[in-house]
Amino acid sequence: MWLGGPDFAVEIVSPDDASRDKLDFYARVGVRELLVIDRDASALELYRLQGRRMISVGRSIAGDTTTTLQSEVIPLSFRLIEGGARPLIEVHPRRERRAGRSNYVSDLIQRGGC
Repeated sequence: MWLGGPDFAVEIVSPDDASRDKLDFYARVGVRELLVIDRDASALELYRLQGRRMISVGRSIAGDTTTTLQSEVIPLSFRLIEGGARPLIEVHPRRERRAGRSNYVSDLIQRGGC
């Protein structure tokens, strides 16, 4: 039995690809967040499901040190940073922690598992 799409998805824009034309599809299958990696424009864009539409909630470009894209679905944030020939995607665990609950991603990073 099929119950819908993933909570979080990543779409990498390829040359001549119309990735943003797929936003309606992602909304229909119930993807809660979509991170679009656009290599040509050197940008990250985070979309979030609002009602029945995927809405852009932020865009990060290399060199912009103030914009971080914070996921509400997974405990990670994303930012594009300068990286030589191509920008790099910087990924950080969410800083907030709930009392008595472990932050799985932070624990993995501290133990060298990521």
